[in-house]
Amino acid sequence: QILHLPQNRGKGMALRTGFRQARKSGFEYALTIDSDGQHFPADIPVFLRALEEEEQEVLLIGARDMTQEGVPAKSSFGNRFSNFWFWFETGIRLADTQSGYRLYPLRSVPGHLWTTKFEMEIEVIVRTAWKAVAVKNVPVRVLYDPSERVTHFRPFQDFARISILNT
Repeated sequence: QILHLPQNRGKGMALRTGFRQARKSGFEYALTIDSDGQHFPADIPVFLRALEEEEQEVLLIGARDMTQEGVPAKSSFGNRFSNFWFWFETGIRLADTQSGYRLYPLRSVPGHLWTTKFEMEIEVIVRTAWKAVAVKNVPVRVLYDPSERVTHFRPFQDFARISILNT
């Protein structure tokens, strides 16, 4: 099923729309993958195996190797920035809170979200952790190809919105 939004209102709104439709369709989890080509669909079984091994509800975030060659400096900084805020608010240390490769437990995704753009992903993981749902990383591969890299991440605006959200 393909959902088309007539106007770009941000990643958060697109995810909200997808989550709502997945719930209506009876799904318990939603797997997301960024469309910028950095993630490998072949890593989907990593999420499924981790989910099967859990005895509790869990939100899984793909952990990229941010030390590998070719990782853009703003991506590495942004990840550390977000990891700090996540730890500060939840006490949980994660290696990667910014990966768009995630498995969300739909039942625990807050019904009302304050954000609509890029920062919505951090809002969801913080508020899900506050509900005592496990939030964990699973290892995934990543490809940073500068000739194919398309990103809508805007460091100043997005860091400002994340900081406002977290404060």
